[in-house]
Amino acid sequence: MLNVELLLAAGGDYEEASELLYNLISNEGRHSHLNIIKTIVSAAALLAFALPLFISKAEAQSGNYTSVPKTTVVNGKKVKLKSYADGLEYYDITVGSGPHPAVGQTVSVKYKGSLVDGTVFDSSDLHGGTPIDFPIGVGQVIKGWDEGVPPMKVGGVRRLVIPGDLAYGPNSPTPTIPPNATLIFDITLVAVK
Repeated sequence: MLNVELLLAAGGDYEEASELLYNLISNEGRHSHLNIIKTIVSAAALLAFALPLFISKAEAQSGNYTSVPKTTVVNGKKVKLKSYADGLEYYDITVGSGPHPAVGQTVSVKYKGSLVDGTVFDSSDLHGGTPIDFPIGVGQVIKGWDEGVPPMKVGGVRRLVIPGDLAYGPNSPTPTIPPNATLIFDITLVAVK
């Protein structure tokens, strides 16, 4: 019962979960010392699991779109992102079997761009599903794309988590994207031309 109460409280509010834990521990008349220790261990494990959810929820509610997640959910599964030294993170959803593009080659990609709270701000599907073409690695797209697309193979699908300094920085091209926002793109490399 204790774990269920804490879980329900934690799902609603961190302060509520903390207060419930305090009340349970301070009520020594109902619990033996062993139960108190079990309570502390259970609560610590629960809070360690739930705390990132509180932080993400709080950041999203406060409009903080600059944090860079270390994990992502792909097909209902939580996966760890891989990182470049400059903070760009990625996960290969599907590894392609075609060639890698070289710097300066024109690539054709489909994409979906979203903020860390899940708000989609642009997508190939919003433009008729047509891939876009651009030369890679020459500064015609945001730095995160110039760095994250070349290692892909044609047919691959990659999620890029791009910190603000590798995206638009303080100069957002649209009010939909806050200044310095971390952007998440799912990119399909359709062709190298």
